[in-house]
Amino acid sequence: MGAEQTGKEQDAIATLSTVVRLGQSRRTEYAFVGWNAGGLPAVARDPHALSAEARESVLAYQASRLDFRTVPYAGLVPVEFTSAGAAVDFPDVGRTRAEDLVPLEIVGAAGTTFSLPLGELALLEAIADAAVPWQLVPGAAQAQAAVAPRPMYTLFVPLDATRAYAVLFRPALPGESNQATFRAFVRSMISKLLVIDESQPPRNQKGYVQAAARLTAPPPRGLLSQLVALDEPTRQSLASAGRQARVDLLKTLRALALVEISDAQLEVIEHNADVYYDIGELSLEQLLKLAAQMWAAAKQVLL
Repeated sequence: MGAEQTGKEQDAIATLSTVVRLGQSRRTEYAFVGWNAGGLPAVARDPHALSAEARESVLAYQASRLDFRTVPYAGLVPVEFTSAGAAVDFPDVGRTRAEDLVPLEIVGAAGTTFSLPLGELALLEAIADAAVPWQLVPGAAQAQAAVAPRPMYTLFVPLDATRAYAVLFRPALPGESNQATFRAFVRSMISKLLVIDESQPPRNQKGYVQAAARLTAPPPRGLLSQLVALDEPTRQSLASAGRQARVDLLKTLRALALVEISDAQLEVIEHNADVYYDIGELSLEQLLKLAAQMWAAAKQVLL
């Protein structure tokens, strides 16, 4: 673990994920975060450690007059996200509200994999803060009449009082944006926390389900519902069918060991008369907005 925490700032950055200004530095100092030539996460503060393509991308970004994101840390430890484990639902003790946990599997600068357990507050705050991505200019841009920069998303998670993990997300295709990979990650994290929140008695919920419902458009009205006014029993039956579908999905995920949920929690969800929500079709922008609202709700309950 010690090798992972020191990072490898001497490694050249072959592919950039982001460039940030270090907020705790006494002088203006930048950190270049990305992958080295061997494909491992790396960080550098010397621009001469960048590959020619990475330097061109930084110069193009500077020419756009966009500002560099400032992170409130003196140092960064580069890691890459690979997968996430099952969320852990800690029970409340008396009046003390417990913070739920999501373990991330990550690869460090030395190439070793380890688990990074994240509390929901730190996780949601880091996701909400990632709303403005780095704009990566592809190396072959000079040979084209016009080209759009590739948005690159990076998560910054506190390690200690002065350092943070810079969590990278590898693009599905080399040289492309990592937006799809990051969206899948954000949706997965939000889904895990929604499952836990919905499984709680209403008095113990943090407000995640309500936040999701406010952002989710109602299901599209079909031709029948446009021509025929549904009575209340029929509407309730359709809503119950939606909840039952979620319960069936959770049972399948539990059988595959992808979620940990008890029969009692499933029963609460099945009979919970909550409003409709479905985050499956939300855009990344909407998911980031939802994460920010969930973070605000969690702070009110946990802090």
